[in-house]
Amino acid sequence: MAKGATNCVLFMQDYGGPVGMRVAADHPEWIRGLVFQNANVYQEGLMPRFFLKKPLWEKRTGATEAPVLRNMEFDSVKFQYVNGTRHPEEISPDGWTMDLALMERSGNKAIQLELQADYGNNLTKYPEWQAYLRKEHPATLVVWGKNDPIFGAKGAEAFRQDLPEAEIHLLDTGHFALEEDGNAIGGYLEEFMKKVSAVGGGR
Repeated sequence: MAKGATNCVLFMQDYGGPVGMRVAADHPEWIRGLVFQNANVYQEGLMPRFFLKKPLWEKRTGATEAPVLRNMEFDSVKFQYVNGTRHPEEISPDGWTMDLALMERSGNKAIQLELQADYGNNLTKYPEWQAYLRKEHPATLVVWGKNDPIFGAKGAEAFRQDLPEAEIHLLDTGHFALEEDGNAIGGYLEEFMKKVSAVGGGR
């Protein structure tokens, strides 16, 4: 990688899943471990809300762009942060406020729309990434907000198909699990990193 990180544990969340899995599958020798936080790589994890963008993959029109663009507005962005959390009133508004501010930068919504229109290509890579997991057996930690309306809990549990030894924690929170369970995830991650260091990445 450009930064020279060729001996690493990848922490992936949401879009980070497709990015990280491309790196891992192309360069398994770089990977000491993988951490998935609501970063889906299985069909089982795809929830109905996720498929709002599917018409956009099939045909690019104003009508298919409209629901995706609505997901970039205040109500939808905030929804992703608070839906499924135990105490939505306690979630810091900093996350969605920053997201919305960045979204308003010139040209950024167009860029986000392009990414969403291309997202279907990630699904076609799922079998390849699953084959990588089966072959390489990287040390894997899964920490998942089980109430995620986009990538559901079945996406976390599906890792056992290819990695029976994966460490999986389903947390009673939403898509951005760190917002509510950062301390718990930090604890799991700390213990995982100790194990990875002790056994050389589980490979």
